[in-house]
Amino acid sequence: MLLIEKGLALPRDGSTLDTEKVMRQGLFMSDETWLDRHGQIVVPEEHFNLGGKTKWYGAALLRFAPDEFGPDLLHQCLPWPFGYDEMVPFYEEAEELLAVHHFPLEAGLHAMSSALARRDPSWRRQMLALGLARDILAYPEEAQHFDAFASMRGLKRDAETALLDRVKNKPNLTIITGKAIAALAPTYARARRAIGVVCEDGSRSRVTKYCSPRERCIALGCCSLTWKRMDWRRHCPAIARWVATTKRMC
Repeated sequence: MLLIEKGLALPRDGSTLDTEKVMRQGLFMSDETWLDRHGQIVVPEEHFNLGGKTKWYGAALLRFAPDEFGPDLLHQCLPWPFGYDEMVPFYEEAEELLAVHHFPLEAGLHAMSSALARRDPSWRRQMLALGLARDILAYPEEAQHFDAFASMRGLKRDAETALLDRVKNKPNLTIITGKAIAALAPTYARARRAIGVVCEDGSRSRVTKYCSPRERCIALGCCSLTWKRMDWRRHCPAIARWVATTKRMC
């Protein structure tokens, strides 16, 4: 398996917890420009780094409640095609991978929820399910800056710390950072079959180097899938049509 990330791994020097650098300077935001449907330039403020947006999320990992799988007649919503019980083993596996812990409500939120409950008894209070290490409270700078900030000690369970770190030393996985994909590389025999990718620096990575031809699968994030299609129209139009069809099916 080959994983190519446009950005680099984030530093562990504390800068990702610095409000000035993260919020005011936007030091870890991409300044890449996109075009909207009117041809106007927009800056989407994307994060390009190993682990993606999960490095910056608020770590809230709540389950849907059992009653939320049922119909909502007031809003004319149909029930889910399966119930809560069917999801339980998947919830449990995900919570184990992400080391989900429950933290008590902070004093301010506790007071707020109590006031709401006095006004309307239907309000209910529950402990927060968060993908944070239990000992994060021992590090005030981490505990106060986990939502919209990236942990320098790996105390927030994200795609890098919870998933990639578990497999990064596997012999069948190669992780390349700091390279942006420009286009798919088609085979010469069949224009609709891709054998790898072409990066913006001109380098090529062949998927066949990492797996057999029958096992190839190239996956992109949903944002990349949309705008990369424009490049593929120029480089390999047959693949661009296939990508467009696939996108409509997803």
